[in-house]
Amino acid sequence: MKLVSFVGFSDSGKTTVVEQVAIELKKRGYQVGVIKHCPHGFDLDKKDSDSHRMWAAGAEGVGVVSSDQVAIYKRTSAPQKLRSVAELNFPHYDFVLIEGGKDEPGLPKIEVWRKELSPKLITARGELVAVVSDDQPETDRPVFNFCQLEDLVDFLEKNEKLNLPATHLWVDDRLVPLKPFVQEMLEGSVLGMVKTLKKIPAKPRWLSLFIALQKEKNPKEAGKKPAEHSE
Repeated sequence: MKLVSFVGFSDSGKTTVVEQVAIELKKRGYQVGVIKHCPHGFDLDKKDSDSHRMWAAGAEGVGVVSSDQVAIYKRTSAPQKLRSVAELNFPHYDFVLIEGGKDEPGLPKIEVWRKELSPKLITARGELVAVVSDDQPETDRPVFNFCQLEDLVDFLEKNEKLNLPATHLWVDDRLVPLKPFVQEMLEGSVLGMVKTLKKIPAKPRWLSLFIALQKEKNPKEAGKKPAEHSE
């Protein structure tokens, strides 16, 4: 998976750029995921719909499924890293585009910049991959005009620095970094076992494995003392 975030001030044109990049990637045959950062909250569902009622009732997660769409929204106990959301939900996609996320460190970023909104770029050089602008900012990174988005996609296709590790380990909703040797060992071990199963493709594109190590306790029973037994 290749991951890149598009950042910039409001009205800079981020949404249009992300939309056009996604369209071009789809034309080239890629699977594309898009994540929209909404720091001020959002509402995915219509009020008074059945799923909205279940959410209002306090369900920890609600899913809506049709013949060709799936939407799932869940409550979180802490702010979620955008990179973690991408790796957990779109691990088998070719590209994941994030709109926003300027304050999340470590994300490779493309800044959409207009001189009238900001006198200079807001992205740290170490995170800046490229710039989309109708002007010429002071930077040594590639600059693409708003009418050069096909060229930007060419650049994204060739940029190997955007690749995320192919193997991820999650423990209790926490992404655990893996060294290359451990990644290769896990890939080989799991794939070796899976290939012994029937009806498995000879060369699967991706694998997903979930292991529940502890049985969830009934909240009402969790605080109770063990029952005393008489001899």
